[in-house]
Amino acid sequence: MGPFSKCYHTIAISRRYHYPNDFNDGVWDYSAINHAEDLATFIQDLGLEPAHIVGHSYGAYACAILTVRHPELIRTLVLCEPPIIPLLCAVPGGESIVSDFMDKIWNPVEEAFKKGDLNQGVRIFIDGISGDGTFDKLPSTVREIIMSNAQAMKAQAMARDQFPVFTCHDAQRIEAPAFLVSGEKSHKMLHSVLKELKRCLANSQTTVIPDASHNMHVANPQAFNVAVLDFLARN
Repeated sequence: MGPFSKCYHTIAISRRYHYPNDFNDGVWDYSAINHAEDLATFIQDLGLEPAHIVGHSYGAYACAILTVRHPELIRTLVLCEPPIIPLLCAVPGGESIVSDFMDKIWNPVEEAFKKGDLNQGVRIFIDGISGDGTFDKLPSTVREIIMSNAQAMKAQAMARDQFPVFTCHDAQRIEAPAFLVSGEKSHKMLHSVLKELKRCLANSQTTVIPDASHNMHVANPQAFNVAVLDFLARN
């Protein structure tokens, strides 16, 4: 947050059920829709609108939904590899990409969490989207942060509405300048989602962070910070 706070009033949001917020096992209402509405309320209560919004992974999913539902709150939108799987349903070859992701990564993650093995569930996910052995190579501080949110990841895997509907038509409703950020080495499903978002959004730019995968802000923070700050400064 340091480089961003030099130029902006910067706030990192801890989403519902994520550390250090309360979490009770058996949660079923984990959803990007709820997270989007939570963020809308937060922005409105603090009078921060219109705000620059930067979201990563499932948080970016929530930010996309937020921007569709509450466009008046958003000045710019930065989406870092949101897993908006429904977008791929209408894309040629999209169903195959989604099936591969579900069969090789997401379904095994669910099974591990159902067995109560949080470590294995997180490891399968991180290694699946970023490459074998990635989890063990992460700095210990980063692994601790990830594991502090393992229960939230389990809640997502067990949720009734894991991947809420979000279509190209929804993306076309977004008028705010959008910046789509991907990691060079990330899973093809994530690259495919960003490609479709680029096609659908009216006003978007893209960048690829070199030598990085899904956690691009960790693997190559300098390139990530420069790219995002440059976009914000121009918008």
